[in-house]
Amino acid sequence: MQKLLCNKNTLLLIFVILLLNSNIVATCQEDILVNKDNSTIPTPNYTYNYLYADPKNLKDDYIDEANLSYDKYNLPIYATDRLVPVNSSFLTTQLDKAILYNTVVAGSETLSNPLIQILINDDKAVEDNKHYADAIPRNDKLGWKTDERFIQFANIAKLEKEKRGELSPELVSSLKAIINEYYILPDTENDEQEVLKLSVPDVNFKKPGFNISDDYIKAANHIVANWKNLVRRTPQSTKSSLIPLPRPYIVPGGRFREIYYWDSYFTILGLNESGLKGLSRGMVENFMYLVKQFGFIPNGNRIYYLSRSQPPFLAMMAEEVRPDDLSSPSNRVWLEDAYRTITHEYYNNWMDPYSHYVPSIGLNRYYDAVGAKRPESWGTDNLKTSNTRDFYQHERAECESGWDFSNRFDQRSMDFIPVDLNSLLYKYEKLFEKWAKLLGKEEEAKKWADASENRKKQMNKYLWNEKEGMFFDYDMKNQVQSSYKSLATVYPLWVEMATQKQAEAVKNKVITEFEFNGGVVTSLDKTHKNLQWNYPNGWPPLQWLTISGLINYGYNEDAKRIAKKWVDLNTEYYKKLGKFVEKYNIVDENIDTTGSYPNQDGFGWTNGIYLKILSDILSK
Repeated sequence: MQKLLCNKNTLLLIFVILLLNSNIVATCQEDILVNKDNSTIPTPNYTYNYLYADPKNLKDDYIDEANLSYDKYNLPIYATDRLVPVNSSFLTTQLDKAILYNTVVAGSETLSNPLIQILINDDKAVEDNKHYADAIPRNDKLGWKTDERFIQFANIAKLEKEKRGELSPELVSSLKAIINEYYILPDTENDEQEVLKLSVPDVNFKKPGFNISDDYIKAANHIVANWKNLVRRTPQSTKSSLIPLPRPYIVPGGRFREIYYWDSYFTILGLNESGLKGLSRGMVENFMYLVKQFGFIPNGNRIYYLSRSQPPFLAMMAEEVRPDDLSSPSNRVWLEDAYRTITHEYYNNWMDPYSHYVPSIGLNRYYDAVGAKRPESWGTDNLKTSNTRDFYQHERAECESGWDFSNRFDQRSMDFIPVDLNSLLYKYEKLFEKWAKLLGKEEEAKKWADASENRKKQMNKYLWNEKEGMFFDYDMKNQVQSSYKSLATVYPLWVEMATQKQAEAVKNKVITEFEFNGGVVTSLDKTHKNLQWNYPNGWPPLQWLTISGLINYGYNEDAKRIAKKWVDLNTEYYKKLGKFVEKYNIVDENIDTTGSYPNQDGFGWTNGIYLKILSDILSK
């Protein structure tokens, strides 16, 4: 028996040694964070403790057949090397919630978040549906399950919904009483996320050699100082819909009180200009953490976002913050981890032929498997005339595109091969090729080069229109190229996939049709002005992608002119209101924009692009 015990202990010791040797410890230079009483606090010392496990040992329904579609390009395959956390109670808890969400929501109108059950119908009853989806239970015992009032009022609400009537004032009052009894509605003071005070480096944009006006400098210095109002940190466990993350991060602002995937790339550009690269790298590590937990990056760190992602920018974020000196072992480990994790996101989510990848075309689409109303927009979804499963799948997929909403996809987003998504995946493949070379993986680098060339070939076949001189989305259902003109056409320039001839044609189209006094407009569709990703709105990420894309092909003067128009509009409204907002009306040169919700203050990506334009474009 003693001999057996020794053998067990020996085996345990060997396992522990192997576990420690296989750990990936991700560290970064930390920016100084302080409590509200100004005492310094360290960032929680999280490490990534992961083993790369054989998926055959997993109990979930992973589709290994997905790898077959990659044989055509002979890519390095990591999709079956599932990233599995060791001793992670968080994963079990969150996946349990995710399973509940995806099982219940997909099949019925009963959502995992009980607040949405009782607030199912009227915008007048719910000022902002998301506010309720983010609510925090007052304790772990949810009394609503057996609350007689809840049952009665839920039935009444259902009856009134079926009649398409408005909620009575009495019912609204009663529903809100139940909410207040069992939940805390989130705001700056009542939020599971901690609002951290960030000690911002002494960065003044009045630098030697910077040829920019005092108004620009004042606005830029305001942005740098304002990062401290947007930095958040989660606890290690949560009771609400919030998904915990290991490191602090920047939220966009306003109703968007969590981290968002594609927003963060443009925010990081500004953080780096503000001397906060440590915070930027921490945000990248948060996204890598989400890939390791869920196999993809949700739209944001909320459970109700677990059925969809957002435009893939993680590789580009990692390139912005990765260490240059790979002679350092820790720096090399960081890049190895990023390479493996982000290629996992690429394979597991974007190249899955049962969701995002279309093998018959060799390109990708946006996708969501859940055909039900969105918890964060339950009331507005409930008032829509169409309520089929297909409708809600397409709607959610359009949210994944980041363009929620426009008429670009004709409410059939999963039927389209989008220019922007495939451009971003082309950029992924080019960066994977670059990283593989840096890491000495020459064979893998060659496979990634082949993959990007194949994607370029298919994009030119399906998405380029020689006559129009633009890239268009491809409508798979009708087997025709879309005629919808949008700034998605600039993505191939930003990722440097276009030829010089194509770039010149796109440039001419941009400056003659999309350019206005306040910048470049999102689309030329004037028939759906109620949709926020349409004319006359201009969005910060599209300004930067246009400006940067033009510079890539030598059209510097056009890029600088557009950049100045955008920054002037931002600056004018900063001087009037003392703040920056999510989007601008670049045609009428104001902030009167249409959309599903009011224009939001803050604002993460607006701030980031403003600083990046000043630093890279207008200061020279």
